[in-house]
Amino acid sequence: MNDEQMRKDFEEWMGDGGLSPRARERNSKGDYILMQTAHAWEVWKAAHTHYAKSAAPVVLPEPVAAQIRHIKEERWRTIALVLYDLFAGDEYERRYIYTEQQVRELLANATCTKSQTVQEPFGYFKAEPFGWRDCAETDEGAIALYEAPQPQADALDAQRYRWLRDEWLGNEPEAINMERAKGQRGLDAAIDAAIAAAKENK
Repeated sequence: MNDEQMRKDFEEWMGDGGLSPRARERNSKGDYILMQTAHAWEVWKAAHTHYAKSAAPVVLPEPVAAQIRHIKEERWRTIALVLYDLFAGDEYERRYIYTEQQVRELLANATCTKSQTVQEPFGYFKAEPFGWRDCAETDEGAIALYEAPQPQADALDAQRYRWLRDEWLGNEPEAINMERAKGQRGLDAAIDAAIAAAKENK
């Protein structure tokens, strides 16, 4: 992406699609007049530079199962992959899970994760015809399941983002001048929608 397109995308985002033209005004030197716009522009450029230099994304293996959790519950439920799409929507959180062998192969083959080691499994399960059942580590046929590992830098970025969201920004997209995602709520969904839209416009 060239500099002209990068600035165009930034001003479209910062100006809220034309609803906030004041946010995009610049002085005779080409600098943004509003301090928050000037700061946001520097962050925007730094983010583009970082991702332009980053390595190719890690390709995850095919998961063995999935987990879902209702937003009003604390406990995750393990389900078969074929049921994953049945729990789409903002009432459920979803995640894929993997075997220890898959995680070890991923760490061995992905250059950006080689410095990591396999973390503790989040639980032990037995495979059943329509999903997985929780069990003890010592039970016959027990399989340890894991979440996909994150590169250390990505994990730190994720920790920083969660802290900003939970301690400062809140979960409303309007807090950072973002539109809500259609049919979904929360800042995460709004960011995912914005990233998807940016990819489509490339």
